[in-house]
Amino acid sequence: MEISIIYGTETGNSESLAREAREKLTKLGHQATVVDMEDMTVEQLKNAGTLLVVTSTWGDGEPPSNAEALYQALKDSSEDLSTVNYAVFALGDEFYENFCQAGKDFDAFLE
Repeated sequence: MEISIIYGTETGNSESLAREAREKLTKLGHQATVVDMEDMTVEQLKNAGTLLVVTSTWGDGEPPSNAEALYQALKDSSEDLSTVNYAVFALGDEFYENFCQAGKDFDAFLE
């Protein structure tokens, strides 16, 4: 199975986790690629097939800077993404009121 792993990060934690996920999936016999959200478009997501989104939340619920363009494009998009099989792995600090909000938003956009 081919899996695209995209990450949104400010500090590098999500990128590290995305790369770890690729290693584990590869060991299980899957073909996995890791892509910075900054290099991903809605059209590419639509054709991704199986997708793993790994993202942190920045500030008070915002997406990290490298995910802002994709976040906004998905928010504004009317594309039907219902054929994309996906999972979201969100990181955040539960101290904040909008804990893992960027991940929740990506989930809602892809749903």
